[in-house]
Amino acid sequence: MDVGEASPASACLLVVDDEEPLRQLLASGLTRQGFHVLLARDGREALGILESGQVVDLVLTDIIMPRLSGLDLCVELVRRFPEIPALLMTGCIDQPPSDWELEVPVLRKPFRLTCLCEAVRMRLHGMRPVQVRPWPSAGSVGPDAGPSSR
Repeated sequence: MDVGEASPASACLLVVDDEEPLRQLLASGLTRQGFHVLLARDGREALGILESGQVVDLVLTDIIMPRLSGLDLCVELVRRFPEIPALLMTGCIDQPPSDWELEVPVLRKPFRLTCLCEAVRMRLHGMRPVQVRPWPSAGSVGPDAGPSSR
């Protein structure tokens, strides 16, 4: 099965974030949605997982992390693992700087699990997700967070 054909039941996501509670929350929510999830604390740990030969269909990474940032991780993905799509996530910037040389969608934290899963599915199928705007309340990454309509 090609990367673009991976379904939630078979897709392996590598979630990279230096914040343990968020990493675990994302893993829990994505697992409940049928994805297989691997976790890394930073970009270096993520590269170690990829270098080990572990099959990964998509990398979901925070931008600002110690040791190796999400941006630097994406640069390495493009260089060494170009077949693996990525999604960046951040709570620190409103708009990606114009000097970024990456074509990687950015999800702004906090976001709803449904928005994240839709963005992941779109990337798995080779599409660029629409820009995901942050949900107004803190902690809205959970499956039932936020108001029922948008």
